[in-house]
Amino acid sequence: MKNTDNVLLKNLSDDKLVHLDELKINNNQTSTTDSIDIDVNSNNIIANNGKINKDIYAWGLSTAGKYFIPSAFPTPSKNDENILIAQKNK
Repeated sequence: MKNTDNVLLKNLSDDKLVHLDELKINNNQTSTTDSIDIDVNSNNIIANNGKINKDIYAWGLSTAGKYFIPSAFPTPSKNDENILIAQKNK
């Protein structure tokens, strides 16, 4: 996300609809990862204000660092983790 050329991610960031994930480290300090912040239970993006956007899902390399699931294309009828999460949160 810090070095992306992806126009969609840049626009979402400019509009404050997505931001970098932060990790808490020693002494109440934080450090950002190169991942966008998502709710790991639903894969919905989390805006700068901390609110979960129930209409936008993200997975793949832009979420690596938050947690890891395969970034390959979802495969219907194969119990793909991405599809299962999206269906659960309809």
